[in-house]
Amino acid sequence: MRRLATLLGLGAALAALGACAGGTLGSGVGDRLLERPPWVAGRRDPALGRIGVLAVRYQPGASLPASFDPPAGAGTAIDGLLGDLDRYLADQPGLRFLGRRTLRGAGPDVEFGCELDASGECLPWEVGHPSHRLAVTRASSTWVASLDSLMAAEEVDHLILLTLEVGQYHPRQRDFLGRKSVELGRDHAVSIPWLTSLETPVSVLQLTGALVDRSGRAVRIGAEGILARRTSLPASSIGLQRLLSEEEVDAARTNRREDLRGRPPVWLAATEELLDLLLDGRP
Repeated sequence: MRRLATLLGLGAALAALGACAGGTLGSGVGDRLLERPPWVAGRRDPALGRIGVLAVRYQPGASLPASFDPPAGAGTAIDGLLGDLDRYLADQPGLRFLGRRTLRGAGPDVEFGCELDASGECLPWEVGHPSHRLAVTRASSTWVASLDSLMAAEEVDHLILLTLEVGQYHPRQRDFLGRKSVELGRDHAVSIPWLTSLETPVSVLQLTGALVDRSGRAVRIGAEGILARRTSLPASSIGLQRLLSEEEVDAARTNRREDLRGRPPVWLAATEELLDLLLDGRP
């Protein structure tokens, strides 16, 4: 009887955890540990129907204290980049752009970056070890009810949620010569100085996204890096991590992917790639 009571108590605790917003249990997509891009998880749904997309939101404090992240507000580089992103989404013929809507409660939050230890520090990168974690939190019941009303009114079957934020990625050693890089996404890696410490994460301006259904559960989730902050050699050698500046966010709007046809800006290439991951290659 004692064992049965213990099992029942455990089951009740798990059920309560699944019912709470903020945890990843019951979010629709389980946590994934990934070694290499693409940074994506979830199932392929052959019948997505009509797809809506909200304006991109900025989330300071996703991986470090919010005071460390680039500022937002009118006239900032973040504000300009958000405008670029929303204008692009509004022009996509396969998506219904719903603009900036306020949904009550806590919505799903896609989390991506280096795997953390119990103290919240990045675990060191190891060859052959999946060191990046991709997950999504469960939305609150209030948010789900608000979402259902919005999707019914807009006559969409699935909704894309995109977030601009700063994450922490592990640098990788590329070859036996000691050259290092940061993999921002599928077929997109940027070189970093040879003496950069592999134990110091790199700040990356990234987009995360979730494709959700009417129940508020995620169908697919993903992430794509836009720009990496290269830490100087002296700072990296003593474990310091440089933070993204206003000038670097501006560079994300103007720097171009020279390796791609048409030389698109890095923010545009990352957005197109993330949408492709979420929609499984469908237009």
